[in-house]
Amino acid sequence: MARPQSRVGSLRPARLDPTDVWEDWTSTWVAQLAAPDTQHSLVFADDGPAEHLLTDHVSQSWAWISAKGEEGVVRQNGPQRLWDSIEKAIHLWDGAGRPHQSAFGITITPSAQRIWLRTPDGPSWNLPTSAT
Repeated sequence: MARPQSRVGSLRPARLDPTDVWEDWTSTWVAQLAAPDTQHSLVFADDGPAEHLLTDHVSQSWAWISAKGEEGVVRQNGPQRLWDSIEKAIHLWDGAGRPHQSAFGITITPSAQRIWLRTPDGPSWNLPTSAT
């Protein structure tokens, strides 16, 4: 995996403050649905607010989010844009009225697991499955 410390990757403004995502249990859960193999870490600096590091050991992708109010930025690298996926899922969940986890359902088949919002035809996220 590319070393996130090098921070080589595409840079853009962050549309969400990552602190807001991880302050609420349900939004944290929605973020994990959007990037299920992702680990979240806080990186503390001496001279500013903590930064958020997302790493995905499966895809070898990472995202580094610096939250400075409305001036937050995200730098991403790897085949998956982790923060893009999380922002999209949080935006969708927010647009649906920020429903509680009880508004979600799950469909399980022999080859897949899918979490959906409100109805099986609604927005959904595929979960990773392990080979047996």
